[in-house]
Amino acid sequence: NLKSNQFYGTWYARARIARGLTFRSEYGVNLLNNDDYHFREGVIIWHGRATAGTLIGNNVSWNWNNSLNFQKQFKGHNLDILLATEAQKSARTENTALGEGFFNSATIYPQDAAIKILGYSQSGYSFNSYISRINYDFNGKYLFSASLRSDGSSRFAANSRWGYFPAASVGYILSEEKYF
Repeated sequence: NLKSNQFYGTWYARARIARGLTFRSEYGVNLLNNDDYHFREGVIIWHGRATAGTLIGNNVSWNWNNSLNFQKQFKGHNLDILLATEAQKSARTENTALGEGFFNSATIYPQDAAIKILGYSQSGYSFNSYISRINYDFNGKYLFSASLRSDGSSRFAANSRWGYFPAASVGYILSEEKYF
């Protein structure tokens, strides 16, 4: 008998701050609640003893993204600059009760069992990123791009929670030349 309720939603807002400059913010949430109960007769279990169990669990996670983007075109020059952040967090809790060895067929809940096993667990993580990127081209044929991403996570080792990921590229589109 699994009962599950979930709510998932995402909202965003976008604003033009000035000519060529836009800001976007996005927030999402995922809420999940589980409530499970089961009873199994001893005749269908390999060891011949009836078992019962309950599990109640919750999972809450959210993410929040923000970006600021600047785009400018002038005399063959095209510039695109992006600054962004991303944050995520997730937390899970779970309560369990298991029972085995019932005295009669009228007792079917874990708390009525001869052997009771109770459990509780929780886990979670958080993640944060900072992102920057510059794209430039001249006349659509000479290209340059550079970016830097910094990621921090509770899942990384305690002495190195942050990773840094730089990248750069240059390009030339030969097919844009008049003689080609």
